[in-house]
Amino acid sequence: MSLIPQLFPECEPVPRLGILTVNPRVPTMTTREALIAAIAAAPDDDLPRLVAADWFEENGEPERAEFVRLQLLAFAGLGMKPPPRSSRSVELVSRHAARWFAPFLDALDPTRPGGVGCWFDGRSSRNCLLHGPKGTPDQPGYFRSAACRRGFVCMFDLHLEGRPPASSVGAALRAKPATALHVVVHPHRRAWGQFTEPELARITDLSVHELTHGWPLMAILPAFEDPHLSGVRTLTLYARNPTTRPHLMPLDANTVRAFVASPLARRVTDLTSYLDESGLRVLCEADGPRFESLRVRNRIDLSTEVALSLASAGFAGHLRRLEFSAAVDDTALRALTASGRLPRLTELQIHLRDTSGEGLAALAAAEFTPGLEEVVLDFEGELPDTAALRPLAQALRPDVLQQLRVVGLGVDVPDFFACRFGGRVEFE
Repeated sequence: MSLIPQLFPECEPVPRLGILTVNPRVPTMTTREALIAAIAAAPDDDLPRLVAADWFEENGEPERAEFVRLQLLAFAGLGMKPPPRSSRSVELVSRHAARWFAPFLDALDPTRPGGVGCWFDGRSSRNCLLHGPKGTPDQPGYFRSAACRRGFVCMFDLHLEGRPPASSVGAALRAKPATALHVVVHPHRRAWGQFTEPELARITDLSVHELTHGWPLMAILPAFEDPHLSGVRTLTLYARNPTTRPHLMPLDANTVRAFVASPLARRVTDLTSYLDESGLRVLCEADGPRFESLRVRNRIDLSTEVALSLASAGFAGHLRRLEFSAAVDDTALRALTASGRLPRLTELQIHLRDTSGEGLAALAAAEFTPGLEEVVLDFEGELPDTAALRPLAQALRPDVLQQLRVVGLGVDVPDFFACRFGGRVEFE
């Protein structure tokens, strides 16, 4: 029985002949585009990729089919020791990359020179990486890189300042099933409007990175209101000033305010950003967002006031993952854990500064602690006695905890952790 009708409703087989005809009820697309769309719609499912490999083989592209199957085989053991690098995969890409990836790259940059630069990662043949031409600060290259995993392009990286006039990101997405996109924008409002197309609805993982020289952020704002980004669930927002050190800059409060008021903020479930205290306070006071994962990457001191704002945020009851590079002292940690407003939290990563053990006791007593599956505690400064960790060891459940990493103490795993959790605990 053919899988085509199930995966591609725009194509119907004629009875007994198996010939594909166009279903007039849906927009016309080629079989190749339908295969790409099916892979993008189920990026974690190998079945559409195997169907595509069969179609490649049946339509005169046996090497393309072989490469897809080799990559799927390499990923089949994910989580175990990576398989040795397949010389056959390298050979196939070296021989055919210019043809396989040309439709994707030509759509992004019709003026590009011929050829494709590509390489594999150092340990295995799981990741095939494409790289674009080198640019300069004055003339950045538009296409910067792309990653090919499990046989197909899954993500790509663009710098909008170098976008060629005839470029089409929509045509590129019809050619390859990428669902992750990283975009660098320059302080010109018009850049995003010239770039966006309806096919961006396929993107589920978006990273927007604005270059700034101390000016207010502007180029990032149109992305917040873009109706084509209807599929985005994972979002990363950064600003970078190449003339300062450190280069990364926190999003200012006005930019955060524009984001939380936008349709995009209501769709995103996983947010990563570089925020200062004022931006984090604006984020926590917003009514609309329902984040399930929040990663704050700025090394600030988390004040008790902001910790209370986070604990009482409208999205606090939805959070499953909370990751802070911000320094948390005992007082802020008590404020964060005492509210009972994080009932669904299963992953926690925090940076602890100058803790005397009182904050650890508060963490051990928190209502969410028995449900934690992954915990990373990054200590800055010495802990007076590792026995201060004992209440936490007793609060975490052996049948729930999957991994605990304690960084910065420079001691061996205490016996009370090793006996309770075995190899799931790591001290660095």
